[in-house]
Amino acid sequence: MPTVHSKIAAVPSVHCASSTLRFADALGIARAAAHQSRQYNSEDTRERIRTVVQDTLGGQEPYDWQVDVCEAIMLRLDCIIIAGTGAGKTLPFVMPLLMDETKEKMVVIISPLIALQEDQVRCRLTVCQSCEAHCQSM
Repeated sequence: MPTVHSKIAAVPSVHCASSTLRFADALGIARAAAHQSRQYNSEDTRERIRTVVQDTLGGQEPYDWQVDVCEAIMLRLDCIIIAGTGAGKTLPFVMPLLMDETKEKMVVIISPLIALQEDQVRCRLTVCQSCEAHCQSM
């Protein structure tokens, strides 16, 4: 697998929802089925994804794993990406919209980031208050 140059240490973990298959295997099966049913060409699709993303984002090239997830979504696979903040998880879910020539599709991205931040602050305050109360009782 090629090296990913980003803030993340490793390629994010990508999973197909409701499947025991590894992501790469599920993607390969979906590609083969699409090729058989409609002459789908993965290489052409992936090149088109890269070109459209680069044109839209001012030359920024997507990572291979982002193209994999975009292609999987376009092949109707449900995907979950597990990675840290700033890894680029949102882009693969937006990329299929860039590929839609009708521009009639929509995506809703629900991010728990603010709720997560608030929860972490709440937990830290609780821990700090507990420590302070403990220290004062000594």
